[in-house]
Amino acid sequence: SGGSGFAKAAADAAEERLEAAKNALKAEMQDAEAALFSGEKVVSWKSSSRTALDTKAVKAELPEIFEKYSRTSSSRRFLIH
Repeated sequence: SGGSGFAKAAADAAEERLEAAKNALKAEMQDAEAALFSGEKVVSWKSSSRTALDTKAVKAELPEIFEKYSRTSSSRRFLIH
């Protein structure tokens, strides 16, 4: 498929521009949690934390517990090649 390389290159270039714009905004915001434009919040950048279970360690050390409480889900991934 001749156009697929072009689609991937275009998507990659757009992603690079988006990341560059995000990084420029973050540099301007410094420690601020929000950026305003004409008095309206247009960007927020808040710290957050989460706790996650180390499933690889549980599977290695407690395989029966891992099997008992694990579940499988399905999804589709959209990739541009």
